[in-house]
Amino acid sequence: MSPAMQVLSIVLSASATIIGMLVLYNLRMLSKRLDEQERRIGRIEADAKLLSARKQNCQREFVGVGHFLREAGYTRRRLDDVVEAVKELGGKFEIISQLPQIAGQIASNTVKEMVSLLNNKD
Repeated sequence: MSPAMQVLSIVLSASATIIGMLVLYNLRMLSKRLDEQERRIGRIEADAKLLSARKQNCQREFVGVGHFLREAGYTRRRLDDVVEAVKELGGKFEIISQLPQIAGQIASNTVKEMVSLLNNKD
């Protein structure tokens, strides 16, 4: 095997290893973030159930309109926060789902460039 091919194989092996490590790292981070989001969603759902129970208690006890409106406004703000968090998470998932394609394109372009460099030297 020629020295150029040996160097090419070493560089390809190293780049494949680095890309693989980056993909694994991103997948681990994604897994951690998903676990965090599941915990947050669980807490939010528990809060929503608690707020629903409070609303029913208010309606049963004929609490004043002002108090009910404050509680409804607070719940609405919390729901808006949850919607924004879900939108942000959705955008991050789209980016993360494209990482393997991006890594593949980088590896492909690296190999093409190396082949073109080797062909130009001959």
